[in-house]
Amino acid sequence: QLGDLSRKVGAITRRGELNRLAEDLRQLDDEIQALAEESGQCDQNGKTLAADQQSLRDQLLALETRHAQANAAWQQNQQLADRTKAEIPIMEAEAAGIERQSADCLQQHSQLTARASELEAQSRAAEELVKQLDQQVRNNRQELARVAEQATALRVTVGQTQEQRAAQMRELLAAQQNHQESSRQARRIAEELATLEQ
Repeated sequence: QLGDLSRKVGAITRRGELNRLAEDLRQLDDEIQALAEESGQCDQNGKTLAADQQSLRDQLLALETRHAQANAAWQQNQQLADRTKAEIPIMEAEAAGIERQSADCLQQHSQLTARASELEAQSRAAEELVKQLDQQVRNNRQELARVAEQATALRVTVGQTQEQRAAQMRELLAAQQNHQESSRQARRIAEELATLEQ
């Protein structure tokens, strides 16, 4: 009971209490507005984080695709290098045999020698390419590990943001309930004051 309704001082006390409740209502309105703005910001941050997470997933998929392609190319070039290396001794043996043949075979000998040189150059080029692809594979593995770490950190951040948003929604709901209760009390006191003033 806030005051004696049978006396004027009770009505004054009621008015003071009504003024205090009105101030509480204004403060609750301000808190609700602040919580609503903060909740909207959290929603925006959540959308931004979700977009970043999708971008990282796309990058990870692209890196995995490049890694698979690099591995396939490396295997193909490794096989080519092996075949080329295996052909070199054969060509050199053929060249040595041709040198012992008659002058009529000199033209063929020259062609086979040129072919051997070409295969040697291809072998060196293939070995260099294998080295480059091997370096790319190592770089891709490091990049995959880095992106995976970023994706993990992003998932943790998204989870924390969701938890913060849930806590803010609970606070907002509690503030709204307090606002409704204060509003009911204010209406009741206003009705009592109106009755007193009659």
